[in-house]
Amino acid sequence: MRNIVATIVKLADFFECAIAIESLDFTKKKSIARSEESKVYNAMLSNWSTGMFREALESRCRRFGVELIKVNPAFTLRDRND
Repeated sequence: MRNIVATIVKLADFFECAIAIESLDFTKKKSIARSEESKVYNAMLSNWSTGMFREALESRCRRFGVELIKVNPAFTLRDRND
């Protein structure tokens, strides 16, 4: 995962552009999933490493001076039929 983050940040630095990520929070979903969903789904949410990815990306962006923009996920999905 660190190699992926390093590559993303190097490309953003090379092209002098910012990186935008969704500000995701699965805390509420995890609490609902524990009581209602299947074991497979619960395991998937528990193993999801978005926090580790985000922390590595934030750290690398600070180190290289690349702007990291956190976007509200409510406004990132679009209907493909538009």
